[in-house]
This record gives sequence, C-alpha cells and structure tokens, in this order.
Amino acid sequence: MLRVHPHRPLTNSWMYDPEPQPPSKTELAIHRYEDHMEDVKRMEAVAKQCVQEWEARETVTGDSRADVSLCYLMLRMICESMLLASVMVHDVFVSALGKRIISKEYKPKRIVAAVEKVNPYWYPRSVVLRNTDSSLVDQSVLWYNEVDVRPPGGWLTQKEFTRLYSTCGGYLHVCWMENRSVQAAMEHAADVCSRLELLLKQHLVTLFDDVTLVVEMVGPWNGRVAVLDLYSPSE
Repeated sequence: MLRVHPHRPLTNSWMYDPEPQPPSKTELAIHRYEDHMEDVKRMEAVAKQCVQEWEARETVTGDSRADVSLCYLMLRMICESMLLASVMVHDVFVSALGKRIISKEYKPKRIVAAVEKVNPYWYPRSVVLRNTDSSLVDQSVLWYNEVDVRPPGGWLTQKEFTRLYSTCGGYLHVCWMENRSVQAAMEHAADVCSRLELLLKQHLVTLFDDVTLVVEMVGPWNGRVAVLDLYSPSE
C-alpha cells in the first residue's frame, strides 16, 4: 500500500503571475502526461465505438472491414502514446524516437526496447485508489489517500502490450482481409479494449528520478484525467 503527496492539482496560474516562476520538471511531467492520456481517452473511445457498432451489427464507417482498420489504427496510436508519455520528459529522446516511429525506422519491439533503455519502468501498473480516512482527504485537493497495486489478472500486461503493438500494423494493410475474418479481428479488439481500460482506468507510472505519478483517467472534478505525484511508501 502506498500514500500520495497531498497537493492541489496543477493549473496554469503561474502564467498569470506578475513574476511567474517556470514550472518544475515534475510539474511539466504531470501536465504532459495528462495531455497524452487525454489523447489516449479519445482514441480509446473511437476503438470502443468500432467494437460496439460491430456487436450491434452496425458500422462506424459504412464498411465493417474499414471499421477493423480504424479500430486497430486507434489501438496502435494508443500504444505509441503510452510509450511516448512515459519518456516525454526526455525531450531530445522523444523527438528522435517520434521521427523514427513516423519513418518506420523502428519496428514495435525495437521501439519498446529503445524506451526501456531510457526508462526501464515505463509500463503503467493498474491500481485501486481508496479513501480510508475522510479526515485526511480534501475533495478539492486529494480524493484518496491510499494506492493499492492490483495483482495480475484482467488488465493488459507489458508482454501483451508489445504483442498488440506489433499486431496492429497488420490491420492497416489491405492484405489482412485475405487471412483474417472481421469477426476474429473484432473479437480480439473487444478483448484488448477491455483489458486496456482496466489497466489505465486507475494506474501509476514511473517517469524519471523515481518520480511516480498516480493517474485516474476520469478525474473527480471535471471528468478530465487527474494526476498526482506519489509521495512515499507507507510504513
């Protein structure tokens, strides 16, 4: 069980200060991670819509095969966003990695390996957030006081993530239709969406210098991603 540092969620108020102070490295990391996870939420919603329309015997694009490609494009972009989000404080590395991804210089397994060299602990861990003492929790500042890491099971593992990242590219080329059915592709996508949602719904991730963020994808204030930095392990 872990405890978190009770500070108010970050805002951009420093920009309007008569004598503004630049944000700390940790503050920048929190803002950037929030932005990346907001992107992930939007892409995840599109992927889930493709699955839900298929289950209802409807389509998003008007063609079920095009829906498969759209769904896996979103899943691939989610994988890339998760990778980049975990190392975005390393600006030079992120810029170089982004160029390699776009130019397809790196295959998915090589991209994951490159990220692991910079941040070996980049992969999110699914957690449960709890409020065990209301006297310690101010809902306007901190909505929980304990973090329990979920045991393995149900959420997307790092090994499964790497396999998914490699698999997605196959659905972005027309030849996938010769060897795979829409049903098999959508059943797999439905399972992945479910496991991915459980992984990210409430998670923690280590970014740099032992800075670990606690993340809730639908925060308690305005529905946006909420992020706090982990303070220290409890006794």
